[in-house]
Amino acid sequence: MNKDVPDLLSLWDYAWCDYHQIALPPSNVAKSVIREYLRSDAFGNPFVYFSGMSDEYKHSLHGPFFRNLISDFELISIQRFEKEIDAIRHFADEIFGPLPEEKWQPVRQLAFRICERNSWIFMLRLTEENKDRFHECGWVLDIFREFVFANPNSEIIERLVFGWD
Repeated sequence: MNKDVPDLLSLWDYAWCDYHQIALPPSNVAKSVIREYLRSDAFGNPFVYFSGMSDEYKHSLHGPFFRNLISDFELISIQRFEKEIDAIRHFADEIFGPLPEEKWQPVRQLAFRICERNSWIFMLRLTEENKDRFHECGWVLDIFREFVFANPNSEIIERLVFGWD
């Protein structure tokens, strides 16, 4: 696994980009990769922790959502990925102004290095707009975007999650 890449990149105050490589059984079918990811221990991650949260409860969550309510990943093009992450960069323009270039470039460079070495890009369809699938503290994440990158028959997938808590 690539230890040269930081696990967490800071954006604005309380905004971040989380990067991980995850080992999964290899598959040459895109839907199978996502199915295995949804079953993996790496998928049960609230990304935000509260005092008193048990390990069992943590693994029942994924970001602001209950884990068992998520199955909505879609295969997207690199052009769509570019549009999605550009929108993330400008998410807080009205509050904080544009994200400074020195904060954005490491994230953008990481994202496109990941794209270059993978054939498939998946995006979680659920966002902070899907409040009906939130757990009781899901509202804490003002933004939540998740991307999974994979190659056919690879044992490693890569995940980028953008959040703001």
